[in-house]
Amino acid sequence: MIHYGLYGQQHCISHDELCGLNKETGGDYIARAENSGCEGFYTEVARWSHQQDRWEKFCFTKFLGGEDTDHPDWTPKELAEHYAAAVNNAAGPEQAHLPLIHKLPTAT
Repeated sequence: MIHYGLYGQQHCISHDELCGLNKETGGDYIARAENSGCEGFYTEVARWSHQQDRWEKFCFTKFLGGEDTDHPDWTPKELAEHYAAAVNNAAGPEQAHLPLIHKLPTAT
């Protein structure tokens, strides 16, 4: 089972719990796969803050390869992309392709 570390906390959340949250909120969570820069890839998730009116880092998980027993031969990149897509698709297909920055401040 894949777990994500929560930023600023000593707790974690399972992939299934995260997908459930995104489905419940209708897309308040968005994920992307990123190269870690030194080894492996990670999936990073941002959450929309209705109080702050912005995206904020929420959690992440790192893949080095072999973490998913259903796909033992997948590369770290394939795993990170697969799990990011699953989080994004949990809110429904209309939410899966929203950009991370969906609105810019207006010029004054």
